[in-house]
Formats: sequence, structure tokens, C-alpha cells
Amino acid sequence: MYSIAAGVDSLPALGANLFPDKSGASFRVWAPNASAVNVRLSPNAAQALQPFPLSADPTNPGYWSAGITGVAAGHLYQFEITNRGGDKYDPGGVPFLRIDPAARQVQSSDRRVPGFVLDPTTFTWKSSFPTPSFENFIIYQAHVGTFAGRGDGLPVVTDSNGSTASFADVAAKLGYIRSMNFNAVQFLPNGEYRGSEGEAYNPSNYYAPESLYGSPDDLR
Repeated sequence: MYSIAAGVDSLPALGANLFPDKSGASFRVWAPNASAVNVRLSPNAAQALQPFPLSADPTNPGYWSAGITGVAAGHLYQFEITNRGGDKYDPGGVPFLRIDPAARQVQSSDRRVPGFVLDPTTFTWKSSFPTPSFENFIIYQAHVGTFAGRGDGLPVVTDSNGSTASFADVAAKLGYIRSMNFNAVQFLPNGEYRGSEGEAYNPSNYYAPESLYGSPDDLR
């Protein structure tokens, strides 16, 4: 199903990025202490991840890249990194399994769990919005996880305790924000973070939204 694409071994974009024709994806990661890096791929959680080697970038030391055909949006991927070794901060031996630091959707904050390949171009915006000029911003700041469900009549079922709101719950209250004449919303950090409660100032994945809040499309 997957195969190495020819001529794709030095790429500028970090992370997983689909080819323009959607025939596969490029993968690039910075691993300066590695002696070898594989990307492990699977079309779904029911199938084992298959390793494919990344090539060291000859002009940018520390970067590893490869193009893989057959990759599509929704497929799982992670990196398998073998370090050169040398000291306690750079141990050699058994390869490390790590999520892509640039992954745009993750399953959790566990760094050993694969992330998802995304295709952000497929999202269709449902309405147009004229952004106010900067000097006209009237900003409402909100924390996604606690903005809904506490005494406002909206059921919150994102986690087992019913206490963490989602992007969809926030969307249900946008009329409330607009009724107070705010024209901009500024979220507190909403990237994936460790645990299920908190204000997300302990991020584990900078490019992926908190999985309890929803998907990247939910955020859009």
C-alpha cells in the first residue's frame, strides 16, 4: 500500500504534508541526535504501523525527510528514532517511538501514541466573516474547557465527569458573546495538554488542538 516516493528527501515543511495531487505525503522531523529515523504508518488503528526510512538532509544537518505514496488524510503516523548514544541525555539502543512534534491532530498527550495525517484544504467554511480592523476589536477572552456547562443550561459531556466543554459547546454560546457587542474572541491556550483539567499552559503538542475539545475542523 505504501512506498517511498522518489526524489523527496529534502523538504522545507516540518510534519506530515499531503502532496498536491493527494497521492501520498511528505514527512520531515528535526532529530539532531539520531542515527536513523523511520516514519511508522497505518491506515487505521486496527492495522499495525509499518516503518519506512527517512533520509538525513545533506544540507541541513539534524533534519530527516521522506515522501511516502499511498498516505491519505486520517492515516496514523509516528516517528521511530534511533539515537547515536553517548551520554544519559542521548541514550542509544532501542528506538524511541515519538509522536510528530508538528502533528496537527493527536489522540492524547501521550508522546508514544500516533497522530493523524490531515488535509486542511477539505474544510468548507459555511459563512463569510468580515474581520474588524485591529483598532476596532472588542475582545472577549474565554477558556474553552470551562466556558460552557456551568449553570448555563448547556449539557457538557466531553469527559466522564461532564466538566470539560468542547469547541462545539463554545459555538453554541457565540450568540451570548455577540449579544454583549463583542466582535472578537480570544481563546486561552487550546493546544493539546497533559491531563483533562487545567488552562492548557502545560502543552504537550503545540500544533494540535486539545483532543477533549474536538478536532481541528471543530476549531475552524
